[in-house]
Amino acid sequence: MNICIADDGIGIFGSYVNHQKYLNLLDNGDADAICLAREGYSTKNLPETENRGYGISSNAKWIVKGMGGEFSIISGKALYIENQSSSRIFSLPENIEWSGTMISVRIPMNIPINFNIYDYIS
Repeated sequence: MNICIADDGIGIFGSYVNHQKYLNLLDNGDADAICLAREGYSTKNLPETENRGYGISSNAKWIVKGMGGEFSIISGKALYIENQSSSRIFSLPENIEWSGTMISVRIPMNIPINFNIYDYIS
């Protein structure tokens, strides 16, 4: 089963820039921003959002490691793909860009019998 969720907002890099967060870690723009988001770095710094920032990381873990699926993000001029054998980040060609963020998941039809989502949630 394939699922794709997209928005046409400012993208992950734009969110970090707007919030003035982790700018020293964003030398490669969109590619670095996707990697930071994948690692759980959030732009939120309010007490009521202290557990935010792990959605992308947790979802990628349970989809890829738990169910044996594939997880992809396109944001700005970068593409991230993760599956059981590898995780890779690509810079997109000059003429290709997604202004917002698009997340795509591929969930296998046969999920492992011992899969438990709570084993993968941060």
